[in-house]
Amino acid sequence: MAKIKTSNQSLNLEAEKFLLSQKIQQQKYNISDKDVENIKSKLPDKKYYEFAYHMFYQNIYSDLEQVWNQWKPWDIWDYPVYDLHRFNIIFLQNKEFFANKNVVDLGCNLGYFSLFSLHCGSKHVKGIDARANKLEIAKFICSKAGYDNFDFVENNINNYDSLQKILQNIDTILFSGLIYHIPNHYQVLSQLTKSKASCIIIDNYEMRQYTNSQEPHIHWKYDYVDGDNQMSGFEKNKDKILVGKPNQTWIDSAMTELGWKIQKIQYYESSTGETSGPRVCSVFTR
Repeated sequence: MAKIKTSNQSLNLEAEKFLLSQKIQQQKYNISDKDVENIKSKLPDKKYYEFAYHMFYQNIYSDLEQVWNQWKPWDIWDYPVYDLHRFNIIFLQNKEFFANKNVVDLGCNLGYFSLFSLHCGSKHVKGIDARANKLEIAKFICSKAGYDNFDFVENNINNYDSLQKILQNIDTILFSGLIYHIPNHYQVLSQLTKSKASCIIIDNYEMRQYTNSQEPHIHWKYDYVDGDNQMSGFEKNKDKILVGKPNQTWIDSAMTELGWKIQKIQYYESSTGETSGPRVCSVFTR
């Protein structure tokens, strides 16, 4: 007769699976226990990140205070090692571009990159996203973390007039996880160049067949607007939009043509090891 799993047994199994995945990721990215603790010590408490996704996956965007008061972080869960690796590359290794800077977080999603910018000592952070519901979570976690020097604004990056107003007095532009969800890459980069920003940090997701190619390429596909739990491209009143994923050579060429200098390019593999390609963080200044 088969034994029925209790809730405690299920929870223990989930804990074991998570801890095992952490060890596997440590080996994959060659990150020691000491490295993990060092990176974590420089990031906000994991509960804000955990709560943001807790609400997002349950599709809850209101009554956040009430849920927060009833919710408890899972003691076993911590920042996934892959996320620590990524956040280290984007933020901690580029802290000089965040500390005492006015930062804009384009496509800010649930606001945790804005929170990390604030934690790195940014003077002020503006987060923009085309989906207004996610901004409620962003405001909440940044406020709960003790910050008030931020604004979150609903705006589509293709609305150039309002984008220019948002970009006023910005020092650093964080353009992470968005460039492969738009069709008009050069036009958007041109708009960003019109600002007074002295640094743009781009985090891209490259197609492997174009990695290390000396020729610029853009891989085109359709994004379904409400696909992947609202992590896709967005256009009002459309079910899907054509988007392009540029390779690093294309980004380097476009940014150089627009007057930017390459400061750093770092490739890193995604968490699930997709054969489609690696992520790339590039830093440009002028």
